[in-house]
Amino acid sequence: MEKGFLTIKEAAHYGSISRRTLHKFLNDPIHPLPHFRLGTTGRMVRVRKEELENWMENFRINSKINIDKLLNDLK
Repeated sequence: MEKGFLTIKEAAHYGSISRRTLHKFLNDPIHPLPHFRLGTTGRMVRVRKEELENWMENFRINSKINIDKLLNDLK
């Protein structure tokens, strides 16, 4: 059975980013990563795998590079 919630360590590994960077994104003012803070101190953080994937899609870049133009510019 696949886990629905990931720890910060698991989410960082899954997204191929550092835990430090992931922590910064939790409170990012423009694109905060949706998460849950659990426990009395809120130190246990969990991220839904599906929400992590959706959040990462916001940073996807679909570039259409014109190879011929690029090669001509390099000449």
